[in-house]
Amino acid sequence: MKKNLLLTAFSVAALIGNAYAQSGEFTLTGKLTGLEDGKKVFLIKKNIENGKADTLASSTAKLNAFSLTGKVTNGDFCVFSVQDMRASLPIFMESAKIAIEGDVTKIRESKVTGSKSQDDLNAYNQLTAKFNDQQKTLNEQYVEARKAGDKAKMDEIATQFDAIDAEKNKTTEAFAASHTKSFVTPFLLVQNVGDENAAQYSKIYDQFAPQVKESAPAKSLKKRIDILSKTAVGQQGTMFTAKTPEGTDLSLKELLGKGKYTMLDFWASWCGPCRAENPNVVKLYEKYHAKGFNILGVSLDRDEKKWKDAIAADNLTWNHVSDLKYWQSEYAAMYGVQAIPATFLLDANGKIIAKNLRGEELAKKLEELLGSM
Repeated sequence: MKKNLLLTAFSVAALIGNAYAQSGEFTLTGKLTGLEDGKKVFLIKKNIENGKADTLASSTAKLNAFSLTGKVTNGDFCVFSVQDMRASLPIFMESAKIAIEGDVTKIRESKVTGSKSQDDLNAYNQLTAKFNDQQKTLNEQYVEARKAGDKAKMDEIATQFDAIDAEKNKTTEAFAASHTKSFVTPFLLVQNVGDENAAQYSKIYDQFAPQVKESAPAKSLKKRIDILSKTAVGQQGTMFTAKTPEGTDLSLKELLGKGKYTMLDFWASWCGPCRAENPNVVKLYEKYHAKGFNILGVSLDRDEKKWKDAIAADNLTWNHVSDLKYWQSEYAAMYGVQAIPATFLLDANGKIIAKNLRGEELAKKLEELLGSM
């Protein structure tokens, strides 16, 4: 099941800069029904890699209107927000005259005009709206099935969700291939890149206009593609040494020499799907460990006690390591892990022979490799 099920999807209602516009001054004006006099409005630049924010401009509303000016680099990911309001409007800024019109209580639905790339984005949103609506409905159904404890229904919904996701990804790929001069393209691709499409996305990246390649989303996309190519099935796994719960060093290379196959299991005590999968992994470990199956649990925890308590509570008797850095884990970064649970099955020489096997898929693979021994 895709990682975004049950998560609030990021609404790509943004203004994307024209690939041919020059960096420099911008003017952002707007009129929002219900915007109170005296309310502060802000344009905040967001770094899509580390989440850091810098205020580019601010002003005070009057008669439902505002005006902001400043300097941007084309492709800057920004957010327009209003004082005391939680909702905001994502915008990719450019050196241009840009306008916002809408209702302050429905700020994400505001109409943004001022660039050709905005037209591109609107076209993309129209193409994918049906998929988003279908997945929203499935999300709601999944929540109800989970409350009812209906595992069969949950699995059925997950399969449907993945099928819709596959169709949406095809639409995204086709759109991207025909819009290689727009900043919208790398932003869309970096949100969807994975093992199944990294090679094709790399070809699209190569066709980007030079200005587009310089944008932050394009640089993030290239970085992600490079990581995925290094952690693909058939590649050598990256070796590392990390601290165990007891505070001693344990190297992956050392562990590889103690069995025929080793599974890197990226998880965390706070990860519900990880904890739900643990009983299955315990059974498989008990069945195949004597035949040469090892596991190295790599935790994305940040609380040492919660990490250790979860290991004990779930009876995870294999080796464990963590740098307790949450999503900033250097080991997760080495393997391009952006969602958990995530697994990498390595042979005795450290070659990756399978990825993200869980449940029945993991059981079948282990039966194939070790069942006859």
